[in-house]
Amino acid sequence: MRSGLLFVVVAGCGASHATRIVTERPARPAETEAAAPPSERLAELARRTWEWMLDRSPELGTSVGDDRRDDRLADLSDEAERTRAEEAARLRAELGRIDPRALGGQDRITWEILDRKLESAAESYRLLFHLWRVDHVYGIHISFPALVRQEHPRRSVRDIENLMARYRAYPRQVDDVVRNLRAGLQQGFVAPRESVRRTIRQIEEELAKPAAERTLAVDLATLPASIPEASRRELARSMNDVLEREISPALERMRRMLADEYLPRTRPEVGIWTVPNGADAYAFLIREHTSTTLEARTIHEIGQRELRSIEDEMRQIAARLGHRGELQAFSRRIRSDPRNAFATREDLLAAFREIHDRAWEALPRAFGRLPTIRSEVRPMEAFMERDAPAAFYGGPTEDGSRPGIFWANLHEPGTRPKYDMEALTFHEAVPGHHLQIAIASELRGLPPLRRHMDFTVFVEGWALYTERLADELGLYSDDLSRYGMLGYQAWRACRLIVDTGMHELRWSRQDAIDFLTAHSALPANEVTNEVDRYVVWPGQALAYMIGELELRRIRRKAEDALGDRFDLRAFHDVVLGSGAVPMATLERIVDEWVAERSGS
Repeated sequence: MRSGLLFVVVAGCGASHATRIVTERPARPAETEAAAPPSERLAELARRTWEWMLDRSPELGTSVGDDRRDDRLADLSDEAERTRAEEAARLRAELGRIDPRALGGQDRITWEILDRKLESAAESYRLLFHLWRVDHVYGIHISFPALVRQEHPRRSVRDIENLMARYRAYPRQVDDVVRNLRAGLQQGFVAPRESVRRTIRQIEEELAKPAAERTLAVDLATLPASIPEASRRELARSMNDVLEREISPALERMRRMLADEYLPRTRPEVGIWTVPNGADAYAFLIREHTSTTLEARTIHEIGQRELRSIEDEMRQIAARLGHRGELQAFSRRIRSDPRNAFATREDLLAAFREIHDRAWEALPRAFGRLPTIRSEVRPMEAFMERDAPAAFYGGPTEDGSRPGIFWANLHEPGTRPKYDMEALTFHEAVPGHHLQIAIASELRGLPPLRRHMDFTVFVEGWALYTERLADELGLYSDDLSRYGMLGYQAWRACRLIVDTGMHELRWSRQDAIDFLTAHSALPANEVTNEVDRYVVWPGQALAYMIGELELRRIRRKAEDALGDRFDLRAFHDVVLGSGAVPMATLERIVDEWVAERSGS
């Protein structure tokens, strides 16, 4: 899983000063606009749309290394959400005046991506996600500390002054979220109970820490050494004063509202079907995350079919390892065997780093183009690890000043099976997320919007595809690690079943936990964390297996068409050569490549 920032940005977290970018641009006479070539008009619109996205979500700019708005945070108010949707609709109307049939190559792809993303941004306000989302995985109480500690630069006085401005802006974000949730209660929108309980606990644990140990507390050692010590002391004192006098009280207001007003009215049901517009919202999220028109029940059936096939593969490996009983008995046995886990966090981290480095060495066998920006393995921040997944990926800045980072969860190392580590590393780092995202960021011939755009089905589908690709490259050290890879594949098939089960078929949280426990090799703490993640991010978990299946289908189609002329390295370069795209667009790109290679 890559970190949640782009999911939040695209799925409708908020807008910041969006009106200025769109409405204050210099007026252009209609006849002049019409006279410009379609490709030039598109390039200008793509530029302004990217600026608009950065303006409404300055955190996105920080994430990709654009520091022009590092002193701002997104406006999360209901008014900003509405403005954002209106501006998206106007931008899309402007796009509609450019005939896509007059465009070719990458311009046609840019038009398609703009159309899809602006349509989603305009529609999301109608579904009012911001009125009921309480997110213990990447909510406002998690995302801001993650931004501060993992992405905001600390190279100069200006960087620290920008950070100070963000500290002062953060309480407003927190209060906007609280106002949105209160408005949601009045309209019948309310979050599921367990997500609210987890969020309350997370905030309580943070506020209970001594001041110097708070996640946002500023230590002199974290400030640039180039700043005189007296100035550093003053900056640290000022920021910690804001933390104590403004940020902590805002979080306490949020905690109190959630505990006293909100929790008693939360819904015990976990499915999105319980909110007033639940059916429409889930259909929207399926389209958003899979870029397909598949319906929930069809996806449920695909998951069941794939799970049966993967479990057959797992039984073959279990048999080779001497097991003759039920598959789940084998999974339970290896999961409880202390030889299959590390005793210390340090040993776990060292093992992840060895796997990561070994994967980098194998890349030239399957890829012609490799990124110049490297990736690193780092321990996940302590403030998030308890409720977080086993790992996630954070992308690099364009200039490489921050590498791609595989954040490994070292919480309770004895519960992290050794046999899962290889597939997890290949997915989150290389050949998975880092390879795809770093290459995309280096496609200088594409507009910035294209280099940093996120289609969940492509990004996560690619990462899951590479888990099996790693097997083709001989990267799994033994059959038990291959079993772990298949267990991860089965887990992603289970997601199709569990996500649609909860949000379409009205399963309970316990139904989902029981199913995932019975059909995956995940330890118990990861099972509950995963289910609760699907609760707060409906539809997102569908993208992984749907994306992998589409990638494998597109590859088979190319292999069948080219026969001996199929080149795996060239195929992967084509797949990654246009950034993240919808799956239908990817198929057309590959079809054109096949036609060119075959001379047809």
